[in-house]
Amino acid sequence: MSLQVELTRGPLAGIGEAGEVAEPSAFRYANLTGEDLRNVDLVGRDLTGATLDHADLSGADLTGATLDLASLSGANLTGARLVGIHAFGADL
Repeated sequence: MSLQVELTRGPLAGIGEAGEVAEPSAFRYANLTGEDLRNVDLVGRDLTGATLDHADLSGADLTGATLDLASLSGANLTGARLVGIHAFGADL
């Protein structure tokens, strides 16, 4: 099964083809359950309250990201960069 995403709207709006995110708050309280976010640059982004259960974040750069109250149950964080994240109350 292949996921195709319209990059101008929906839960992944703001992600460019190179994996960069244009809007810093694009993922606040977003439902990204099971999404393919491999190698995406999320440096300093605000993912407060986001649902990332079973999402593939392998190789993603989350340096300095805010994951307060986020849910990452079953998420693949293999090789993800998690330096300086804020994750108060997050479900890891």
